[in-house]
Amino acid sequence: MQEKDNLNLSDNQTGDSSEVKNAPNNQKKPGILGFIKNHTYLTTVLAGLLLIVIVYFWKDIQGRNERKAILEKANIELKNKNHEMMVLLCKPLVWAIRAELLRNNLEQVDIFTSDLVKEKNFKSITLVEPSGNIIISTNKKLEGQPASALFDTAILSTDSTVVISMENGELLVASPVMGYDKRLGILVINYNPENFNIGDSKLNEGDENNVK
Repeated sequence: MQEKDNLNLSDNQTGDSSEVKNAPNNQKKPGILGFIKNHTYLTTVLAGLLLIVIVYFWKDIQGRNERKAILEKANIELKNKNHEMMVLLCKPLVWAIRAELLRNNLEQVDIFTSDLVKEKNFKSITLVEPSGNIIISTNKKLEGQPASALFDTAILSTDSTVVISMENGELLVASPVMGYDKRLGILVINYNPENFNIGDSKLNEGDENNVK
C-alpha cells in the first residue's frame, strides 16, 4: 500500500513538472500592436524620426529636380543669346572685311581675324573666296585648301548670316561678304559657347533667382 502511495506521488510530481515545463510554450509572444502599446513613447520618437528622414529626402529630390529644370531653362536662354550675339557680331566684322577686300587689303583682314580669335571661346575664323578656296584662316595650315573639305556646301552658299549648333556643342557661324554687285567671300567662325552644367557649383542661389 505504501509503495502504491509512493508511485502516485511520483506520478503527480512528474505531471506537475511537465505542466511547469510546458507553461511557457503556451504563452503568446506580444505582436507589433502589443509592442506599440507597451512602448508608446519609443514608438512615437521612432515615427517622428522616420517622418523627418522621409521629408528630408523628399525635399532633396524636389530641390534637385527644380535645380535641373532651372539649369535647362538657363541653357536654352543662353543658347538663344549666343545665337543673337554671333549674328550681331558678324555685321560689323563683315562690313570691315568688305571694306578691306574692296581695297584688296588682305593683310588688314588677317589682322582682324587674328585679333578676334584671341578672345575667349573663339576657336577659328576662316574667310573663303567665291571659288571655294580658303584665302585667310587663323589656322594657317588651311590657307589655300578647298573649303568644301571642312564645311558643308550649303553653308558656303548661304545668302544670309546663319548660326548652326554642332554636335560637339560648338557654334558654326557663316556670313556672306557682299561687294557692290557680287559676292566677295564668306566668313566662317567656329565658336565654343559656355553652358551651365547640372553639377556646376558656380550656379548659386543668387544665379537661380536671376534665371527665374
